[in-house]
Amino acid sequence: MMLLDSVHERAGLFAWRDTNRQVLDWNIEKVNVTVRAAVKSIQLAEVGVEHCNQFALFDPEARQWHLVDLPPDTTVFGKGAAR
Repeated sequence: MMLLDSVHERAGLFAWRDTNRQVLDWNIEKVNVTVRAAVKSIQLAEVGVEHCNQFALFDPEARQWHLVDLPPDTTVFGKGAAR
């Protein structure tokens, strides 16, 4: 859990556990609208994996993506992340 806390905090999502609990109570229509918003707002960047130095977390409450830097010693698919 420490890793999840750290990742969400670096994204500025300090209340992520509360948000996740709330999402469990959403009706199916709200879930579907939020999922569509997430998929529709994805912006792809086509680069080699060696250039990846961030990952994205979706905040369902705000319906927005947050980019988070990978830790310096992270490997992505067996390759070191770009710095």
